[in-house]
Amino acid sequence: MAQQYLPFLKAIREIVELEEPMKSRIDKLRSMLITCEWQDYVTKHGGIEMIVQKLFPRSIRPMPKLKDDAKKELEKLGLETLQKLTLTTDKQLLSIKGIGPAKLKAIREHCVDMAKERDADRVDSIVR
Repeated sequence: MAQQYLPFLKAIREIVELEEPMKSRIDKLRSMLITCEWQDYVTKHGGIEMIVQKLFPRSIRPMPKLKDDAKKELEKLGLETLQKLTLTTDKQLLSIKGIGPAKLKAIREHCVDMAKERDADRVDSIVR
């Protein structure tokens, strides 16, 4: 089984290094990871979305109406992904300096908008 790890990694790199738009590469990566014979490796890496996250990280930077101090505090608390923000309670978010009812509403609206296009807030971190 260990001899198959290098081909697994190569298959991933071949997809993420394609000269195609990021969304296309992410879609191809997800498709390959669903159907590949290396499910043990996919699982050991935390699943498909964890692999996608590692290669194409999400960013909360584009969030509107949120000052840099509040963004930094969210990052410091580990709330830098759409999923983590969505799971965080209103009470927890309101306890962060710089986030009041209006900012909370903007965050919640942003999360709903981002969920419509799950890859819209990703950053292409692939170095070719």
